[in-house]
Amino acid sequence: MARPEAVEELHEHERKAHEFVRADPQFITADIAVGAALLTLIDVARRSPVFTVDEDGQFLITVPLTPAELDSRLRSAQRIWEYNRDDYAKAAGDVTAVEQWRRTAIDYWAKGEGLDPIAWDATELGAVL
Repeated sequence: MARPEAVEELHEHERKAHEFVRADPQFITADIAVGAALLTLIDVARRSPVFTVDEDGQFLITVPLTPAELDSRLRSAQRIWEYNRDDYAKAAGDVTAVEQWRRTAIDYWAKGEGLDPIAWDATELGAVL
């Protein structure tokens, strides 16, 4: 996957709305007062222009990310992409130039970019032969 340039290019989970309330409807009658309060909250959320209510087997009330949050997530994804690109280039020249804990992320990034994974030395990774 190329470096994300727009919010629409972020993975779906990076654009997912905030979960405000998730409730299993089978428990609404466990306590009448709590159930009534929850149903009132759901009713108010349905009428709100801010919240979204989904009732697919459960009650899920969400709040969309703000433009500032989406922009922040885009900038973060761009930095991660650049970091992986730079570490891939370093490792292509010298596998010891990159810390071991970064290698899986670098290989995952390379695969997404259609590049070959780095040929890490198995003995250096502490593999048992």
